[in-house]
Amino acid sequence: MTSVCLVGDLHLSDRSPVSCTPQYNDQLFTMLREVVDLSNSVDAVVFSGDVFHAKAPHRTSHRTVQRMIDVVQAFPCPVLLVPGNHDLQQDRLASIHETQPFGTLLRAGARLLVGWDREFPIYGVPWLQDWSDHGEHFVEWLTEGDSRYGDLQNCLLVAHAPIYPPGRENPFECVPASDIAGAMQAGYCYYGHVHDHHGTFTVDGVTFCNQGALSRGSLQEEDLTRRPAVTYWYSDRSGDAAF
Repeated sequence: MTSVCLVGDLHLSDRSPVSCTPQYNDQLFTMLREVVDLSNSVDAVVFSGDVFHAKAPHRTSHRTVQRMIDVVQAFPCPVLLVPGNHDLQQDRLASIHETQPFGTLLRAGARLLVGWDREFPIYGVPWLQDWSDHGEHFVEWLTEGDSRYGDLQNCLLVAHAPIYPPGRENPFECVPASDIAGAMQAGYCYYGHVHDHHGTFTVDGVTFCNQGALSRGSLQEEDLTRRPAVTYWYSDRSGDAAF
């Protein structure tokens, strides 16, 4: 059996967003410590992207990076990271190893989740500059997934993507869930990037989940009333899996 704790966008920042209190960063680290305590019984923890907020490396202090390193190393299980758009410079995946604080977390022991993880039936899709041509990023999910596990139905894909359920599409930035379901064909998909709560829903045989960001980026009514939460995903060899 595989059990995973899934964490949405953090947007750690030295400077609080305009609409947030000065305690924004400290409160996020308090919640992260709670997530550490909640992870004693899982096999892995996965962050779905946008761990840090500022894309310019000099805008994230060593103090904030060191505090996040302490969190990563406090988890009693492997920590897997999917890169989000705020973790990249100029949407270049290579930048996480060159300049970004995200790459420091990998040096501190976290694992990069792009493609299949080496240990768990979990597949990562990072932020893409052009989501209209996302199909090629799911080829390995289909081909290697079959050879590794035989059945994708009890596998998990974690993406940092503007996925929206039917009827809630964003007119400005949207990858319809039906497009992702067509590329996956089977299995489970947890996604970050969208800060709103979408809950759990199924489209064309694929079960999706997004609890929203762990951080609160605005004081809009929906964000104020939304309860930040993590998600658990379970899968066993009999083929049963669920969020």
